[in-house]
Amino acid sequence: MQRTLASATDLEYSTADNKMIRMQAKFLELDFSVPFDACLTFPDAHQRNAYTRAVAGEFGPVAPYKPITMKGFKLDENGKPVKGEETDTLIRHAYLGENNQLRFEYKAA
Repeated sequence: MQRTLASATDLEYSTADNKMIRMQAKFLELDFSVPFDACLTFPDAHQRNAYTRAVAGEFGPVAPYKPITMKGFKLDENGKPVKGEETDTLIRHAYLGENNQLRFEYKAA
């Protein structure tokens, strides 16, 4: 379903490569705003259009990407975070993988 983006707030890059922008979006078809991800490679035109408009500054500045810090986790043998007795601090980086799937990479801080 196509939507018409009327306005957006709280814009921030949500992947390390700046290919995705998360925002609070207000669509003409809705009476409320919703969390929304926009990206040039997403299949829906309104997602690509929102990204282009956001990068152009139509809704104000886009905040830089900030990786998520996770405390009280350790990395398992596959590089995935697990709760454990060791309390390492991990940094989670988000990026777009194949087929526009959101992927995460974890590293010790």
